[in-house]
This record gives sequence, C-alpha cells and structure tokens, in this order.
Amino acid sequence: MAPPMASPSRRAPQRIGRWAGGAIAASLAVVAGLSVYERRPQPYAVEAAPGAARTILLAEGSRIMLAGGSRVTIDRRDARIATLDRGEAMFVVAHDAADPFEVRVGEMRLVDVGTAFDVKRTSDGMRVAVSEGAGRL
Repeated sequence: MAPPMASPSRRAPQRIGRWAGGAIAASLAVVAGLSVYERRPQPYAVEAAPGAARTILLAEGSRIMLAGGSRVTIDRRDARIATLDRGEAMFVVAHDAADPFEVRVGEMRLVDVGTAFDVKRTSDGMRVAVSEGAGRL
C-alpha cells in the first residue's frame, strides 16, 4: 500500500506574502532613511565631555583627538575642513598636497602642510604646536 500523498499546505502562500510584505516594508524604510539623511545639515559637531578625551576617525584617513570639554565641527561635504569651536584638539592628518586639511578657529585658518599638530582655541585666537611637518596660517 502506498503512503498517502501530502496535500499542499495553505501556509506556503501566506509565508511568501509575509516575506514579500516584509521586504517591501524594509525597502520603504531604506528609501525614507536616505531622504532624511540627505536633508541633514551638512556640518556636524562632535564634543568631548569635560575630563574625557574623544577620537574622531575621518574617512580619508585623518583623525582628530579632542581634549575634554572640546568641540569640533566637521563638514560632511568636505571632511578635510574642521572648525575648532572650543577647547583643544590634536590633528593627525593624511597629507594631500592637492587637497590640504584646513582647521578654522574663528576668523583664522590653519592649512596643513605637515601631518600632526595640536590646536588650542584661546580667548584671543589660537595656539598651534606642530609635532610633525609644518603648517601655515
């Protein structure tokens, strides 16, 4: 005697429907997320809490090490421009003569000619200490 044949499950179409619905929902979430991301303001600020240091790794290979209580603003469109809003930061920059790294402090601009330098914002401007290479104001 042959074993009875299994009848097709009615759950298979439901599973496919749920999977397709989930995939559509995920796709819509991604599209909505991208539109929100593109509307975000281009510069963004990073802060280090008082008494705590913080390191920022930039996509092009540079890094910024913030001292406690410091704040830096970075431009999303050009990560090679940073503004030291307050405090002190050490910049270790991937050197690129065609696209130099720029640090802004108030109305002053420091352009990277070297690779590692410390910038401290003071009440009357800034103090710069170069540990590798050179810089120019």
